[in-house]
Amino acid sequence: MLNIAAMLLSSRITRLRRSLLAALAATALAATTAGCGASQGAVLTPQEIEAHGVAFIRGPTDKVFQAALDALKTLDYEIALERPDKGLIVTKHRSVRDVAVGSSHAAVELSYSRQYTIEIRTAGGGSSRVTATPAVFENAADISARPVWDLESPLGERELWKQLFAKIEQLL
Repeated sequence: MLNIAAMLLSSRITRLRRSLLAALAATALAATTAGCGASQGAVLTPQEIEAHGVAFIRGPTDKVFQAALDALKTLDYEIALERPDKGLIVTKHRSVRDVAVGSSHAAVELSYSRQYTIEIRTAGGGSSRVTATPAVFENAADISARPVWDLESPLGERELWKQLFAKIEQLL
């Protein structure tokens, strides 16, 4: 009888530890990925990407493609995939921050990284349409659909898009 009670108590403590670690991880996630001054993260919607993650850059797609590739490298992204024939560039995950979250009984290390997928299409009139879709990862899990995005701060996604597009134009 005592062993069953001890097992139940141990099981409850384990569940409480997991709940505590999950809550601490969620807090760390919000502070890490939505952070830099933002109190709560936002969801990165297709409308947000269309409004701020798309630029029309004057130049043929082959030249804009090369400038985008060079811009990403300048911004410390390694390239995982480059397909000039498809107008597609995918970066490797670039580490943003590592966080240790825990209690006196257990700890979890969380590693956050980001990645870009760039699509370049002919837009007519001598311009190219560049779409930059970012992704955020917690360890290996894609958490981009969660409300983890900082969109408007000086270090937010809109500013990062501006910097990327400015670098592409500079390198043309």
